[in-house]
Amino acid sequence: MCIVGVSVAGAATFRKPIARKPSIDQVLAGIGTKLKADFKAGMTPGVFLAAAPEWSVDILMCAKTIRNGMDDLKASYSGVQVPIVLHQACDFSNVYLNLGKNKQACANITATLSSEFEGDQNYHRWCRNVAASESDAMKEAAAMLEKDPEAIKLLGECAEQCPYIAKIFKTTAALMGLHNKMMELMWQPEETLGEHLAKSKKFLSSAETLSNRVCDLKAKAKCTLQNMHASCGKMFEKIELPKPVLAQWFTMCDAKMPCAKVCHGVKEKQMALQTASMTAMMGGGSKEKLDQCKALSVLEPCTKQDACIKYFAVSMSNLGPVRKMCEVVTHPCYAKIEKVCSKPASEFKGMPYYPWVLSPEMMPLAEADKKECCGKFGKLGECARKLGCADTFLDELKMTPNEMSAISNGLQTNCPAQWSATFK
Repeated sequence: MCIVGVSVAGAATFRKPIARKPSIDQVLAGIGTKLKADFKAGMTPGVFLAAAPEWSVDILMCAKTIRNGMDDLKASYSGVQVPIVLHQACDFSNVYLNLGKNKQACANITATLSSEFEGDQNYHRWCRNVAASESDAMKEAAAMLEKDPEAIKLLGECAEQCPYIAKIFKTTAALMGLHNKMMELMWQPEETLGEHLAKSKKFLSSAETLSNRVCDLKAKAKCTLQNMHASCGKMFEKIELPKPVLAQWFTMCDAKMPCAKVCHGVKEKQMALQTASMTAMMGGGSKEKLDQCKALSVLEPCTKQDACIKYFAVSMSNLGPVRKMCEVVTHPCYAKIEKVCSKPASEFKGMPYYPWVLSPEMMPLAEADKKECCGKFGKLGECARKLGCADTFLDELKMTPNEMSAISNGLQTNCPAQWSATFK
């Protein structure tokens, strides 16, 4: 695992002027240590890209840590010397054991990292490449191809004439295998909603990494779908991927490219927001809603880039509702209600039919359940009103679970007394 400063303590020291340069092995071993620490603190390994280095699976975390580490290297050795430092790094056991586990794997990783440093310094792309190339999905796809003599022959011919198209084929084959695997692992009867969501997020993250990898490769390809060698076309036919579907995929890659150049990792940032929004909508509490807002804050700078306007117009749903919800949950009153009114809030929001409560079109409630729900709503409303936070509470109800099916409508209709008392 590679890249970022000396150790958790050493990283801070690196940012200050120092009298003596740290050794190469200290710097790179520390970068690996920091990546591992960040990974373990932030997430658990996804089952679908399981064989990839664990620190590369979360692309956003990996890219941030790598960038900080490269900044530390540049500050300590100067930008000109960084490639030399990376070239020598794997001679040290405390580096290669952290980064690749052996000298050859370490050398491969530092070589590609050196190229990225001397190029666009797009560390999201670098992490993506590491995660995808070493993933179980890619290895399983390669194993399947090796069983087919005709596929081996066609892939060899394609790689000779159009090397990046051949790499795209391998990646799309892995992605399709991943999709088939996920279909076999659809919601199991014994799974809870939380377990199913966690599994879905891991799949989506893994699929997104491979999909973005296709765009990275497409950007380097000299061959096109129109002039690629016939063997390449036959390879895509073997996995039943029609050329029009691939063409549409490439069109999206082309639309993303200008945005990706000014906003590295834009697709991962989109996916982070989408998964956070899904979790928040599916009965998520304040933590999930705040996580959604954190993901939005990471993506927002991209939305303001001129080069991204066209891309977001075709790839992202309206962010207005998410922004409105974030205005609510970041308002001081929201935290007050959560803290002071925690008991009535947990009783109301913890009901088995929340947040679909009192929405006759979706789930008609028995009179006893309706009475219980209105009572709990009334207690929470009274607490919010006494805090002077009724408006914030109302705004939350209008956004839960979303604007289209807000529970405020059902509450106002079915609990008129409690509604009037809260929002009078």
